[in-house]
Amino acid sequence: MNNLTDGTTTQRMEALFDLAERLEPKLKKVADNKEFIYSKSYYDIKNIVNGVLLVLGIIVGLVIWFIIHRQNKNHPHNSGGSELGNSDYDAGFDEGYYMGSQDPFI
Repeated sequence: MNNLTDGTTTQRMEALFDLAERLEPKLKKVADNKEFIYSKSYYDIKNIVNGVLLVLGIIVGLVIWFIIHRQNKNHPHNSGGSELGNSDYDAGFDEGYYMGSQDPFI
């Protein structure tokens, strides 16, 4: 192994060829294996990345929705009516006042 990094250019070349001869049977085994022949294309990798980004986007969207929902849980929105108090109670008061003022027995 030292011959690959030390010595003259000729010695390093001879060491490289010796290493190649020793690795030749293993390299042929790898070359004959069909799984190593087919590599992933750019579009395969792009589809995987897009799928991961979609899942991350959904997770981030759910987290944002949860945070907004949690913030608004203790602060309900007024649905019409005045901004002071509960609008349902105010409507009931006005109705009762009108009915009481129109009662012929009072």
